[in-house]
Amino acid sequence: MITLLPRRYKHIKRYTQIVSTFISYGLGDVFSRLRTATITKILRRPQKISITQKKLDNPLPVRLRIACEELGTTFIKLAQMLSVRHDLIPETFIREFKKLQRTVPPFSAAKAVEIIESELRKPLKQLYASFDETPVAAASIAQVHTAKTLDGTDVVIKIQRPGIKPILDIDLEILYDLAHLLERFIPSVRIFRPVETVNDFSKYLQTELDFHHELRNIEMFREKSAQDHAVYVPAVFPELSSARVLTLEKISGIPVSETQELLDHGSDFKIISANCANAILKQIFEWGFFHGDPHPGNILIMPGNIIAFVDYGLIGYLDSELKEDLSSMFLAFIARDSDKIVRIITSTYIDDPELCDIRAFRRDMRDFINSYYAVTFSSLNIASVLYDIAAMIRKYEVRLSPDLILLIKALISSETIARTMDPDFQIIHLLRKYMKRLIKNRLNIRKNIKIFGNDAAEFFSFIRILPAEIRSILLKLKTGKLSIRFEHQGLDYLIAEMDSASNRISFSVIIAALIIGSSLIVRQYSGTGILGTPIIGLIGYIIAGILGLGLVISIIRSGKM
Repeated sequence: MITLLPRRYKHIKRYTQIVSTFISYGLGDVFSRLRTATITKILRRPQKISITQKKLDNPLPVRLRIACEELGTTFIKLAQMLSVRHDLIPETFIREFKKLQRTVPPFSAAKAVEIIESELRKPLKQLYASFDETPVAAASIAQVHTAKTLDGTDVVIKIQRPGIKPILDIDLEILYDLAHLLERFIPSVRIFRPVETVNDFSKYLQTELDFHHELRNIEMFREKSAQDHAVYVPAVFPELSSARVLTLEKISGIPVSETQELLDHGSDFKIISANCANAILKQIFEWGFFHGDPHPGNILIMPGNIIAFVDYGLIGYLDSELKEDLSSMFLAFIARDSDKIVRIITSTYIDDPELCDIRAFRRDMRDFINSYYAVTFSSLNIASVLYDIAAMIRKYEVRLSPDLILLIKALISSETIARTMDPDFQIIHLLRKYMKRLIKNRLNIRKNIKIFGNDAAEFFSFIRILPAEIRSILLKLKTGKLSIRFEHQGLDYLIAEMDSASNRISFSVIIAALIIGSSLIVRQYSGTGILGTPIIGLIGYIIAGILGLGLVISIIRSGKM
């Protein structure tokens, strides 16, 4: 924990604000178990923490949501990310975190122009024919202005909020610190994997802060959808973009959530529902990458019922291994083979299968399959199926990959949007079509022969080097040079505590020896010295006093009196 201490004292003001805010919403018992000097000092100053009954009247999910709103951008983003983690937190928290929206005042047009000119290294007049100083949208990370390029194309410019990165970096350091403390002192929260969650969140934020990622994502989607007349992806302008500035084609469309406006423009809701769901499923199962946040605010409807996605900052990927797992589990579901589904999940998505109650997991999986097996496709709701799966995932601590989590979110969002537009729409029919393609592709003879050929080549390569490896091991065993290395796991905290205790005992022995030695010198000394005390004895007392004071300060700072 020594490496974590500088973070606490380097950002003590913000650290105190974060801890105090959560304590004010009734989480003091959690922080009291994090036995560190910083948090102990904060807890000893309750007069500076505003705890009112009004704050405590709300349920815990509501209190956490309000606390995140008060703490600003980083914590709002964290809660928004957790709102899709059906594998980690209960639905009550997810529903509350989905409400998180924060009205952020726009920054000045002068600052926006300054950032554009600094990033693109040219005066604004040499970059755009016109620039609207009034932003059309302002969010916690960036704000958007409209403009015209020099050739007259209407564009939107996404400009990163000034000074946002240092704030996020400080908050991330503190979150890492708190996550480590939670895992160290409160074993029951380890099932939520705080450190891993903060690490995933950090990667997500770093990606969102670099607009180059979004630009490349848009280019990928535009290339793939070039022949798809039901979907439109805006053009991007790399020469007018950077890490903090993104210029892309302005889309004239109506948000999918504005149903009345769509009706007024003669839109066909049935076609929109089919196009929206089909676009997401095609991205997932054909392209292998998909829009990670297809909520109603990120989907526009253009004339002709064409779907246009906006905000390509969050993208999920479906690799060959994940496709294989999905097709295998789908086949097992059809065959009502709960054992096979459990084997796939425990071998891939559970950290330590030996700690999992496999028998109970198999029983719950069998009940789950039976509960949905007889349900007709017309009455099947994908969202309810995925919610039931998520509950089982949490129960047995299944560790899903971020891409699989995004896939679940995309499927739920697409079905929700489609059914909002057309209550009779059944996404399961489209999903079944794509799953059949997955299975057909898996059973493709030519592909399997190729895979077998690659595996066979690796197998024969292994067989070829095996005798030499065995001979090397036997030679080491014969000459006594074979060694086995054992590595402890989970004992770092105990070792650190033992080291700390032994160091304090050693200091105490040294202090006692100095005092006793100095006392013996003083007792045997018969000269004048300083105030009748020999210089050597006085030096011994001074050193003992300094060491003793340092030991007391160390114990107080640790919070373990």
